[in-house]
Amino acid sequence: MKKLFFLFVLLMAFSCLSAQTVTLTFTGVGKGGIYTEEIYQRIDSIRVSNHTRGWEQMIYHPDTVLIMDVLDVPVIDVLGAGLSQNVPNPFDCVTEVDLNLSEKDNVDMQVLDANGRSYAEYHGTLPAGSHRFEITMAVPQAYFLTAITSKGKYTVKMVNLGSCGVNKMTLKSSSDVDVRVKSLVEN
Repeated sequence: MKKLFFLFVLLMAFSCLSAQTVTLTFTGVGKGGIYTEEIYQRIDSIRVSNHTRGWEQMIYHPDTVLIMDVLDVPVIDVLGAGLSQNVPNPFDCVTEVDLNLSEKDNVDMQVLDANGRSYAEYHGTLPAGSHRFEITMAVPQAYFLTAITSKGKYTVKMVNLGSCGVNKMTLKSSSDVDVRVKSLVEN
């Protein structure tokens, strides 16, 4: 009886560990051009239906991803907000990083070394959208770039290989791209 109970507990634990979130991605590809090669087509909208469970969901452009959370486990970063990894990394004095915001927010960004010393900072209020920052570092070493917003704290690791004369972080460009919540279905 103990072996059967232990087997049942083990089976339940394994089934919980194997639960997952299903992500459906839709891409429109059609024929066109001189040589009838495949060309990506803009999708206006897609209707996803589950007839066995009796639900449907519409996805509108520019979203082409539907996240189906199977067991009601929260999906991290559904809003698309956050700090992307700097490019290039490692870099030679100058690199760029994107900060995506789902709504207007106060932003505090800092470049720190492993000892917590601050080398460059940015403080300001930014609108919803994608914001590109250019970062120049003077000393070749590893750094941590941290962005703090009302939605959370984001950190990326950066490695500088070059020697330059100045440490600075500047807002290079902002895009008011329609940043919306991706479709999240709990059915």
